[in-house]
Amino acid sequence: MLATRFLVPPTVMLEEVSQPGDEGWEAVVRRLHRTDGPGWQHEVDELAAALLAGCRGALPLGDLLHLLAYGHGQSVDDLERTALPIVRDLVRHGMVVPA
Repeated sequence: MLATRFLVPPTVMLEEVSQPGDEGWEAVVRRLHRTDGPGWQHEVDELAAALLAGCRGALPLGDLLHLLAYGHGQSVDDLERTALPIVRDLVRHGMVVPA
């Protein structure tokens, strides 16, 4: 899976609900919606949304996770352990597809 290049289909939308906070808008929830086929929805955090933004078919998942880990000061191994089950679910529900 780490060697696979993924795409987010154009039928998948990211919805963000925010509320006013002390320093501007604060995200309360981020949800992916599929607008075709089954109406799957998945809540995602900021890191997952950033990962999906990189799923444009250019880089393998492993490279995206390395970049994301570096950019957010996280361990690549920890991020892989967290991200792989999420990506599997998103693939299963048609929200991310192999490029």
